[in-house]
Amino acid sequence: MAMFVFGLAFSGNVSDIPVAVVNHDSPAAFGNQTDLSLGASIVEHLDPDLIRMVPAADEAAAVAMVERGEARAALKGNSAQRSAVH
Repeated sequence: MAMFVFGLAFSGNVSDIPVAVVNHDSPAAFGNQTDLSLGASIVEHLDPDLIRMVPAADEAAAVAMVERGEARAALKGNSAQRSAVH
């Protein structure tokens, strides 16, 4: 939300923000649903006009992408730690 407001203040338009995505979330059974993946669900609900997802092999690669300016942020999801934003 803050990035949206910041973008509106300076350019009036925020779109195509590159975000490195590391998704090592393992699908799990929950209630009557099988193969429920929180990581996949989060990725599916990101606005593709606002965020351009850039796949990263692991957390180190995602951080390196941010440091090189290839991504503005990194989003990591795995089975032990459901989601973390860096």
